[in-house]
Amino acid sequence: MLVLERNSEPGGIAVTQEFFPGYRASILADGAGYLAPEIGRDLKLERHGLQILPAEALVFSPLPGGESLTIWQDTRRTAAEIARFSQQDASRYPEFVELMKKISGVVGALLGMTPPELPELSFADL
Repeated sequence: MLVLERNSEPGGIAVTQEFFPGYRASILADGAGYLAPEIGRDLKLERHGLQILPAEALVFSPLPGGESLTIWQDTRRTAAEIARFSQQDASRYPEFVELMKKISGVVGALLGMTPPELPELSFADL
């Protein structure tokens, strides 16, 4: 198995760095997405100290003026947060979550597939 690492420190999305004195977190995890369990198993990351801790809050967004919005694992709890800003959006949030679950199921299945070989095309072929 070959693992390539672009950064000077190995770890990719699993690396923990101090982003402010006394505060450490995986600074890339949000932008890079979640670590697929099969990747962690294949790389035996637990043997190297990786621990994935569950969190009730998925996203915390501080807003100007001191307010904030938190997106929780719990759909009802998130809808209550959203309701502070928009009752209409809060009422539609559960529907949005269900739609995203369907879409993510399709996209997730595609991630594990080997893409088909495509013929070589030139601009003239298009």
